[in-house]
Amino acid sequence: MKRSRRTPIIALGVCAAFFAAAAGLIASGQRATTAVASASETIVWLVPNGDATQDGNLKACISTPHGTNTIDLGQWQRAQAVSYADGITLSAWSTTQGASVAHLAPVSVSSRSVPAGPLVLRSAFYDQESKNIYYQEAESVVDIAVGVSAQTLSATHPLPTFAPDAIAGVPPIGFKGPTPDASVGTVEAFVSVQRHPLALVATGAAAGIVDLTDMKATPIAGFSSLYGAATGSDGNLYVAAWRSFEPSFTIRVLRIDPSNLQVVAETDTGLTPGTTDNITIMPWSNGAVVMIAQGNADSLRQYVWTVDANGMKPASELPAGTGLYMAPGDQDSVLLFGGPAVNRVSRFDIASGALTDVPELHAPAGSYVVAVQQ
Repeated sequence: MKRSRRTPIIALGVCAAFFAAAAGLIASGQRATTAVASASETIVWLVPNGDATQDGNLKACISTPHGTNTIDLGQWQRAQAVSYADGITLSAWSTTQGASVAHLAPVSVSSRSVPAGPLVLRSAFYDQESKNIYYQEAESVVDIAVGVSAQTLSATHPLPTFAPDAIAGVPPIGFKGPTPDASVGTVEAFVSVQRHPLALVATGAAAGIVDLTDMKATPIAGFSSLYGAATGSDGNLYVAAWRSFEPSFTIRVLRIDPSNLQVVAETDTGLTPGTTDNITIMPWSNGAVVMIAQGNADSLRQYVWTVDANGMKPASELPAGTGLYMAPGDQDSVLLFGGPAVNRVSRFDIASGALTDVPELHAPAGSYVVAVQQ
């Protein structure tokens, strides 16, 4: 990978309570790893402060056949996470500390944190092949690597700009805001395709894909907003996209050929983006599974589909308020949590349509589930 300005990083030391042998390593910026059995469960939750503007307490509980360990991840105002088959990548914000990115791997129970500026966004990504963490800071992508000497290093990759899309980025007649201009946009998702880490970028006036190995930009023509992406089990890239300036333009799920990053198919969800709170896309049998959550804290609806080369099929209807986020579950299931679900986790079996509670993955009363992993 092309590198630029690689410098040592000193960790924030967010793990105040970990395995005794590991706590000192994390605090000094080194990687800590303890081998455990593969059958493990991880749940991350945030206990909010009584004052919504102040930091709460972020914790993770990792259970294995050998016991349960609770990791104190420090004081943060809010946190967001992405769950993968290989672990959980967390981004956390603090009123006093700025931001931090960490990765929790359930198999190796490794945790590390890096300091970052206040503009770290939700789309932090851990690449299992390179063992790097990627995230956006201002107008660049930062990637964090741990060398053989266990010294944490970082590289900064300035993002290319995307010109406004003549179709998707046109403001409506009478638009009074600033005229869209070329912009690097926001990284809404990261994925790894054929050993290439990719940043999925949207500017509100254009959208595209940036290959972080050479920083080459490929526009996604006809779209200006996107959210959620995954490399499906069939090897194709699946992305949710729409047009920012057309409120009636419905959210589409795009299937992208990984060899040339060109859109080869799109499926209409039938949902307009106006009340969308979250979109999650994960690998699935022969393709991907997609969840769109729309509404508010009092009335949240979840829509789930499976999508592959044959198109998209809806799953059974879920009760309102089941969850804002989705993570991989056992066998043919996904885990739903967050939002109105607060400290609960539910398992949704896509094949049968069964929805069940998962009490062992509940968070303590008064807390909010941020991420889960089985």
